[in-house]
Amino acid sequence: FGYAHIEYTDSAGVAAFDLEPGSYQVAVSRGLEYSLFEQPIEVAAGTPVQVAAQIARVVDTGGFVSSDYHVHGINSADSRVPHGDRVKQFAGEGVDNIIMTDHHAHTDLTPAIATLGFTPFVRATVGEEITTWDYGHFNAYPLLTDDTRAPGGSTDWAIAAPAGRDSGLSPELDRRLLGLL
Repeated sequence: FGYAHIEYTDSAGVAAFDLEPGSYQVAVSRGLEYSLFEQPIEVAAGTPVQVAAQIARVVDTGGFVSSDYHVHGINSADSRVPHGDRVKQFAGEGVDNIIMTDHHAHTDLTPAIATLGFTPFVRATVGEEITTWDYGHFNAYPLLTDDTRAPGGSTDWAIAAPAGRDSGLSPELDRRLLGLL
């Protein structure tokens, strides 16, 4: 019961993996915009099984861009997902734009997207989840990378305003950030 294996394909739509002998239901999808393909298969020891899945776009999203605005990867202390896996996941789910907001790192997935051949399917925006001492967590994007700092640089928000002083922004924004408005 449950899932025996989950695999994202390469940019040509091919995936290969091992399964124990038995009966399975193969399901192939690419997010909410595409149809679902399902087929029962029988796996015998030492005998490859090929499935020629066909899916079709069923929702026209022309003129729209789907994005995830809060994504962590291997450059973030709270994620162990490598860049290539993140790219395959988002391309496989039909998300057009990945906004990487690793904690204190500017991550650009564009090179990984190109290396894997997924440029026709997904794009990347550099962002960051910034943790300030006084005001909490904020996601910022688009940002630039700084190759002189690993990984890609970070926004320096660690210097708090002295006690009794504002952030240097505006009194109204200070009150909003502190939750007073």
